Amino acid sequence: MVFFVRIYFLCDFFNSNLIGVLLAKPVSAKFGKKNTFMGTMILAVIFSVAFYWVHPNDVELTFGLNIIIGITAGIVLPLSLF
Repeated sequence: MVFFVRIYFLCDFFNSNLIGVLLAKPVSAKFGKKNTFMGTMILAVIFSVAFYWVHPNDVELTFGLNIIIGITAGIVLPLSLF
């Protein structure tokens, strides 16, 4: 059972990362490349630090934070390449 939860956890991150990559262009067109980069990095840091206070048995919150971090990391990825 734990093995499957780990697989879902990784798949959720990769899928949310892909969503973030797709959102990078419209978000950066609206807010500017620099503002988008800084804003998403700040959000990624805030939600990553929030993992410290999540109880290990709170699976839904862990998955939710993982998805949000995946989206923010996906937005940053194409912005940092060019």
